[in-house]
Amino acid sequence: MRSLAYGFLVYFTVIRYLVRLLAEIILGKEVTQRFGFPYPFIFGFISISITYFYIVIPLNKMNRIMNRFKSGEFEERVPMRRNDEIGEIAETFNQLANRVQFLIQTERKMTANLGHEIRTPLTRMMLHLNNVKERVEIDESVLLLENEVRNLSTIASKLLKLAQLERDEFKPQLEEINLNEFIHKIARKMQGLAKSQSCRVEVISSPNLTCQSDKDLMEMVLDNILDNAIHYSGSNSVIQIIAQSNPDLEGEHVEIVVRDQGPGVPDSEIEKIFEQYERLDSARDRKAGGSGIGLAICRTIITSLGGTIEASNLNPGFEVRILLHRHES
Repeated sequence: MRSLAYGFLVYFTVIRYLVRLLAEIILGKEVTQRFGFPYPFIFGFISISITYFYIVIPLNKMNRIMNRFKSGEFEERVPMRRNDEIGEIAETFNQLANRVQFLIQTERKMTANLGHEIRTPLTRMMLHLNNVKERVEIDESVLLLENEVRNLSTIASKLLKLAQLERDEFKPQLEEINLNEFIHKIARKMQGLAKSQSCRVEVISSPNLTCQSDKDLMEMVLDNILDNAIHYSGSNSVIQIIAQSNPDLEGEHVEIVVRDQGPGVPDSEIEKIFEQYERLDSARDRKAGGSGIGLAICRTIITSLGGTIEASNLNPGFEVRILLHRHES
């Protein structure tokens, strides 16, 4: 930044002589002598001082903070509140730093969580392969291997779908859906998983309830929510899917509510379950498994459909509530 100050010094020195030369030519030497030394130097010194303290020092400060950020101190921000171009640069850097820090934290969570989720099925697959190699319980081991491969494929598909949605690579294909038929179909598909956990899925819905939505995306949303609800619920519990009109809001809306009888989530951490790769306490997560991307996908999909999704604790249990437009706006 010293080069900037030196540049101003040279600039004002040259300007001083040019101005004096022109003044002598136009006004005469006697007049200009009254405004000679030391006034140009005093003016130059004041100008350089103002430039140094108002421009050079702030830029130096920003440069030091940016270098620390570049070195890995991602919490660094420029504490500058100015309503000029330098203030705008500082604010832009702070916004960029926030975004970069978020992406880095997300990547670290993804690496940690997915590392665990992928390592676990791979370890089980090695055990099953050893059984096949030693010709022990071959049929059962092959079935379990297929299940583990399916689990890995599901994780990969979720990641791909989340990336596509966030990059706006495709738009939802809206169509009129009969929610009663649609939800009963999803419930029948999940009954096998529910039975394996000694619980059941129950549907409460009006026969003629419809909404405008993307059928494939909504199926993915309900699959994820029901999968969580089944895994978190205890034996002999009931998971309810409730579809109903919501007359309390302006316009025509429908609600889809999934309620389970599981342990719920601490109130202070409910919003975190919708964040990418976010997992809560280890005991709860290890029980249900998961990579922390299912509900993140749900929020991304529902937002792209123009709806909202939220969660809340019951007493006892937990529910996820989806709000959608009944008709295309």
